[in-house]
Amino acid sequence: MVNRTIGIYDFNAAPYALGDVASWIENVAITAEESKSLSTEIFIITGPNQKSRVQSFLDRENYHHHFGDLFPIFLFTPNLAKIHIYDGSHRFFGMIQLFQLLKQRKKENNIVHTWPSVNDIIRKKWVYTSHSRINNFYEKNNYIPRLAIYPSFSEFSESPIKEIVKNKTIISVNIRQRKKYSDYRNNYSDLLRDSSIDEWYNFFMYNEKNNPDCLFLILGGYSEWDNKLYRFNNILIPRTKSMNLYDEISLLLKSDMFLGSSSGFAQIASFSTIPYIITNMQPSGAIAADIPYESPRYPFALENQYLLWGREKTDQLISKFEMVLKSIRL
Repeated sequence: MVNRTIGIYDFNAAPYALGDVASWIENVAITAEESKSLSTEIFIITGPNQKSRVQSFLDRENYHHHFGDLFPIFLFTPNLAKIHIYDGSHRFFGMIQLFQLLKQRKKENNIVHTWPSVNDIIRKKWVYTSHSRINNFYEKNNYIPRLAIYPSFSEFSESPIKEIVKNKTIISVNIRQRKKYSDYRNNYSDLLRDSSIDEWYNFFMYNEKNNPDCLFLILGGYSEWDNKLYRFNNILIPRTKSMNLYDEISLLLKSDMFLGSSSGFAQIASFSTIPYIITNMQPSGAIAADIPYESPRYPFALENQYLLWGREKTDQLISKFEMVLKSIRL
């Protein structure tokens, strides 16, 4: 008998959101660790089949675009063997396909473990944001599975900018600016998590003068970064080099440090081994992470992995950055 884990992501019940998928991947990886599975399969039901209850701007006409943009994150699932994608225009038939897959794997003499459970998927009851299970696994085992790059793709991911990054200290950065997305402008609670862009400009100007060997890679969609960033000699925007989300995540995981807002890319960094400073943590983030408000670190954080609460301040950014930079250069 062989243990096999199947992760199930149903976009009819969960959002098209980078950070939420990253948390889901970590939970699937923990299921695989607990069951000692040799490989993991992913079953994705796209959607929505009607106006989304989770993200009101999604509908049957545009969800394919959002799924295409987000899909690369699934490729970073540890021990990934296969991905099954079912177009969930009719969710009922997607469930039938899932049951057929589970039945087939059991016929092949596999012991199948799923996350979330099939019952939770059917009832749309699974919690896609909570770190509770991740924290509990760390408390029992003193480690968590970490996201990593497929070795066969690592060189490809760097190739468009390989010469530019040579002999540089690479800092991946994501500055959350949802106000630039028309889809989010009416969502006040989401806009509260936006970063203070002027503080970041001051930070980059400081580093142009004081840390000229540092190169900052600005990650995220075209709508999320400002044209002013082009003026900095110490900034590179991978999207302008025909790179996509897969390349950006690969670059993040190979960077010397991550620095950025509490958002999707920060969630990926939190499940990695690289040093990071996650900024603009909000009270809602404490609830999702199952940690006390203003905790300086996640329970499973490694050395040089820190959280900063509240809107960014230039002096605070510089101070924490210099501390971590000094440490990684030793």
